[in-house]
Amino acid sequence: YTYTDAFGCTNVDTRTITVHPLPMISPMSDTAFCNTPGLVLLPRPTPSGGQWSGPGVLGGQFNPQAAGGVGVYTLVYSFTDGNGCNNTEDMQVTVIAPQDVEAGPNRLVCIDHGIIDLSVAATPLGGTWSANGSSGLSGAQFNPSEAGAGIHVLTYSIGADNCRVTDNVVIEVKPLPVVEAGARVEICINEDTISLTGFSQAGGVWSGDGLIDVVNGVFDPTSVAAGEHVLTYTFTDFFGCVNSDSMTVEVKPLPLVEAGPDTTFCNAPLNVQLTPATPIGGNWTGPGVVNPTNGTFNPDVAGGEGIYELTYTYTDPTTGCTDFDQLFV
Repeated sequence: YTYTDAFGCTNVDTRTITVHPLPMISPMSDTAFCNTPGLVLLPRPTPSGGQWSGPGVLGGQFNPQAAGGVGVYTLVYSFTDGNGCNNTEDMQVTVIAPQDVEAGPNRLVCIDHGIIDLSVAATPLGGTWSANGSSGLSGAQFNPSEAGAGIHVLTYSIGADNCRVTDNVVIEVKPLPVVEAGARVEICINEDTISLTGFSQAGGVWSGDGLIDVVNGVFDPTSVAAGEHVLTYTFTDFFGCVNSDSMTVEVKPLPLVEAGPDTTFCNAPLNVQLTPATPIGGNWTGPGVVNPTNGTFNPDVAGGEGIYELTYTYTDPTTGCTDFDQLFV
């Protein structure tokens, strides 16, 4: 600095000024975020320690919805160095609408439904599934029998970071109804029809040989061969879940009874012996039979001359089934 006074005297003084460069901020690429709730981290430029400003900015984070939703926004990063020099760098942020995601309709299925392919109803393609603690999920395949009865919330996710969107599908797995067909039944082949008992739940349907009423469970032993016949009781509950149980009806054969050939006796007041019937151990009935156990017959007691029908009846001690045969004297 030079100064000359009124007398023409001049003097000079100097001062040094230091000019510092502005701090260099690393360039930042424009970016995009999805219009979803919550905060996302903004880039961390160098040098660190600066401040972001602009719509939706909170500290070093950005809230797309607070910024105004879908649109383009300018955010500013400002940094002041130790010399007090300040510089700024702008970044364009485009807020876009996230994809619409649909996991599919809620479902109610029976535990024996079989594997469900969740990808069939999920849109858009390319997402991932999670089970939220439930079992039975492998990829997009859900197995109700492995998951077990109950309510299962499955989540379909697509996208990443703040563009990650999700939707839930609820699958309620119903257990099969408890069904009892009842206890084993034994019946002789010549008996009357029987109504099956001991089954539950009411309202099911029977199937199998020998049934003449599948709703009420009426079984006719005369319509089938001797032996064991498996009958199945099937019940469908309110939810459409079906279960069944089986029981066995043993139809026992009749004993083979032979009363012997027809025969002729003279009309005399004497006891005569009928031809031995088989199997032994049965009983005779009819006019003139005076001893039903050993087959003693008296023509005079029967009524004298004439033809008389006699019956031999035998009950098998093993099966309890009874049959008979007849002869004429």
